[in-house]
Amino acid sequence: MTTSIDKPYVHEGGIRPYFEQQIQDTEIRIQQTTQNLRRLEAQRNKLNNKVRQLKDELRLLQEPGSYVGEVVKVMGLKKVLVKIHPEGKFIVNVTKDIDVKKLTPSIRVCLKADSHDLYKILPNKVDPLVSLMMVEKVPDSTYDMVGGLDKQIKEIKEVIELPVKHPELFESLGIAQPKGVILYGPPGTGKTLLARAVAHHTECKFIRVSGSELVQKYIGEGSRMVRELFVMAREHAPSIIFMDEIDSIGSSRVEGSSGGDSEVQRTMLELLNQLDGFESSKDIKIIMATNRLDILDPALLRPGRIDRKIEFPAPTVAARTDILKIHSRSMNLTRGINLRKIAEKMNGCSGADVKGFVPKSKVLQLDKLFSEQGPTINVLQAYEEIIRTAKSSSSNTNSLPKLLFKKAIIEINLNKEIQAIADLKWALELDPAMGPAKDKIVQLLMARGEFDTVQRYLTKDNDKDIYHTIDKINQDIKTSKELIEKHEYQQCANILNEIISLSPANYEITELYYNLALNSYKETPDFQLKYLGEMLPVNKVIIQTAKNLIDINPMKSLKYFNVLSQFLLYTEVQFENSNKIIKNCLRIDNEYTLCGKLSKFYVKFQNFFKLLEDYSIIQGHYYTNTENNVKLEDEGLINPVIDYQFVIKFLFMDDLQVSKLDKRKLPSSIKNNYDYLQYQIQKFGEELGFETSSKILFLQDLNRLVCEAYSLTGSSKKAKQFCDSFDDSDNLFLPKHITEIDKYLSKKKYPQAEELLNKFNNNVKQTKLFTDRWTKVEEYHMKLNQQRQQQYFQQQQQQQQQRQRQQQYRGAPPHQQRKKPANDYYKVLDVPRDADEKTIKKGYRTQTLKYHPDKYKGDDLTPEQIEKKMQAINQAYEVLSDPELRERYDRGDDPNDPMGQSHPQWQPQGGGGQPNFNFNFGGGGGGGNQFFQQFFGGQGFKFNGQGNPFGNSHQKVKITKNKKKNRSRKQ
Repeated sequence: MTTSIDKPYVHEGGIRPYFEQQIQDTEIRIQQTTQNLRRLEAQRNKLNNKVRQLKDELRLLQEPGSYVGEVVKVMGLKKVLVKIHPEGKFIVNVTKDIDVKKLTPSIRVCLKADSHDLYKILPNKVDPLVSLMMVEKVPDSTYDMVGGLDKQIKEIKEVIELPVKHPELFESLGIAQPKGVILYGPPGTGKTLLARAVAHHTECKFIRVSGSELVQKYIGEGSRMVRELFVMAREHAPSIIFMDEIDSIGSSRVEGSSGGDSEVQRTMLELLNQLDGFESSKDIKIIMATNRLDILDPALLRPGRIDRKIEFPAPTVAARTDILKIHSRSMNLTRGINLRKIAEKMNGCSGADVKGFVPKSKVLQLDKLFSEQGPTINVLQAYEEIIRTAKSSSSNTNSLPKLLFKKAIIEINLNKEIQAIADLKWALELDPAMGPAKDKIVQLLMARGEFDTVQRYLTKDNDKDIYHTIDKINQDIKTSKELIEKHEYQQCANILNEIISLSPANYEITELYYNLALNSYKETPDFQLKYLGEMLPVNKVIIQTAKNLIDINPMKSLKYFNVLSQFLLYTEVQFENSNKIIKNCLRIDNEYTLCGKLSKFYVKFQNFFKLLEDYSIIQGHYYTNTENNVKLEDEGLINPVIDYQFVIKFLFMDDLQVSKLDKRKLPSSIKNNYDYLQYQIQKFGEELGFETSSKILFLQDLNRLVCEAYSLTGSSKKAKQFCDSFDDSDNLFLPKHITEIDKYLSKKKYPQAEELLNKFNNNVKQTKLFTDRWTKVEEYHMKLNQQRQQQYFQQQQQQQQQRQRQQQYRGAPPHQQRKKPANDYYKVLDVPRDADEKTIKKGYRTQTLKYHPDKYKGDDLTPEQIEKKMQAINQAYEVLSDPELRERYDRGDDPNDPMGQSHPQWQPQGGGGQPNFNFNFGGGGGGGNQFFQQFFGGQGFKFNGQGNPFGNSHQKVKITKNKKKNRSRKQ
């Protein structure tokens, strides 16, 4: 026997969410634990590093002291002779970690104090002044930059470049390499430039020293510097030592010299000793330069020391032409310019003078460019280039302050005030008496509120007004702070408007204005402030002051990036600008938390925000507050394409666009993205200390968009909740009323639909959403007018028939009896039977105004009943206003009654002797027209294609029958 055990029933929606919740909680705990672990690991590593440093310091403190010595000679594999000053010379052991091969003579080493073991190799001691002599690794000058010195270039290549690049040529010939060369000639002939070019092409370190730098005050200092100079050259080999103004230490020796001259001679002797002490094949070359070769000591110029002399004469016309060509390469020269003629006019000028002429012409060219193009980036870059050139050229230092001033003016126009201030400071350092630069820097510093800095350029006697302005600004700032505390915002704004015009880029004043605007916004969001002479909504003042704070000092204003971005989004619905602000914030500080969070929020909602921004722009065109009507020519405004399905799906159906961790922190009332957006706005207000209102533009446009999306997708019940959330009594919102309008149109209540449609402004009336409904109203009016026209035609026909019957009646014997008319025209016009002509007109006007289709205010009559009522009014007036017709009517003969006494009875031809009416309407198309031309005087009635003004009415049938009878009778 088997028994079946039923499984316990578990509701599907009960246990699954429970375990999902448990999994989420566990994941959150794991994330928190992981974060704590990483934090603790970072703290551990930091503490371990600190412990390691303390151990190293403790070990060093426990070690015995050391001696510094100099290696004299290597005595064996592990033995070295070392000289320790002042103890003497010792043979010491070398520790295992020291390579004996590196222990060359004169190298500095470190010895232990207790055992004198050599355990460390020290760098050579070089005087700081000597180390600063090394200009650059490889100079950037080339032979192409040297003009008019072809012969000198060839000679220096033979002496310097060839031995360095191809030493094997000298070894194969058994010739000793030259140690150096001396360049002599007038100043400015290219000696230094050629030396730099040689160092560039040989890829040697360029060590430049002036002879005057080796002349020292104390005895022996100059000699020591010469020794250390050659030590540094050996360490950086291959190298070139360029000794300019060698005549300052290498002049001829005379007997009986003393004092300073003897020290100079000792320096020269050390130089001679060093020249003799190094081999020419050790990749060290000496280049000396002087313009006084005649006073040099012969010992310095003998073979074996300085082997070659190269003369640099004053440049010839051809040389000056070459120099002009070289330095004018980057200039825009006039077509056909003759540089040789310019060179001929520069007779007696050195190469440096010719080179200096080119920058001057560049300055003139640049000034012309500045006057033509104005302050642009290209002009600024050109000034920067020429300033670099002038800075490196000693002949153009006089023009540098003017160039810096012009560059500062361009930077001011390009909103680069900080760079402009730096350039103006530099210009005043070079020329303290430069008045325009002083005035401009004072103006900039006053504008930025840097009062402490500006006082460096002021004098109390000449700048009393500026000192008074500074005192006034400081006092007004203090007063403004007190007014903000008293909530007297407009009075405070008036004071700030006055002082901000004196110091527009003052960070303190701008921040004070921001706080003023923010406090007033907290109390009254619709408040308006007079900002710089213009009444603005307070939210726009907050936006403008926040922008100014960022422009003045971005690094100091990181928090204002966040505030500015959210105010632009929530109060102006400008997502693109808001997103740019956050990106700029992260460029300055990528780890700033507030901007980082806002950036993630923008990324997840960017598609919807872009749509909402476009929608807000469109609504601004439709429902503008100005009275001017704008013609909407753009198709995107007349018939905008909005993805309403995306709006509804994203806001109410898609998953919440937040991380799981952030979702756990949200209130339980937030179910969808629409709720989350409202939560974000509320949170923004709480951060700044104010309550968000439904009047905030973001919420208004959001609710309008949802209202429109639901209304135009057929969900009128869902739309009502959002449509009722905003008031549009001042300017009706079309999608909010579109359901009511469509309802009127579907029930053919065109007057009610027309009345509602007429309430919208002219901008809305240009949209396709409006015109589609208005077209139906126009079609109704067209149909109504056609009906009126047909009725009018029928009236005219009946009146014509009545006149004919009247004529027939007058000629016939009186055999008919009077009877009461079927229509009481006096009652229709609401006038007595004895009313005069004036009373009848007044009654007709009153009834017309009352029952006119466009002016009838009641709802008890249908449009058809109103039309019949108006027809009766018109018939009554036509009869009563005509004395003859009124007389007939009073006798009981209604002219509008086809069966009246004066109307003929339709009888067959020849029956009973009664008259027979034959109306010849003609055949085909046109006879009817002749008929109406005859009886109606050609009043311009419109006929259809068959010549009948009434369409296919019964009158045409009767007349056609008579016509056929006449034809048969004629036959």
